[in-house]
Amino acid sequence: MRTRTFRDRVDAGQALSVLLDPEDFSEDVLVLALPRGGAPVTAAVATALHAQ
Repeated sequence: MRTRTFRDRVDAGQALSVLLDPEDFSEDVLVLALPRGGAPVTAAVATALHAQ
């Protein structure tokens, strides 16, 4: 397995979001953030999924 280093949390969220297909999720999907830095990751994923 290859290890990837991310520039920042936003970069990590964008990398995760390309692995997720918005068609696999319902319209009312809710993306939750973990404390201590999870919000930037979650924001990128939520944007990609058009979620809250």
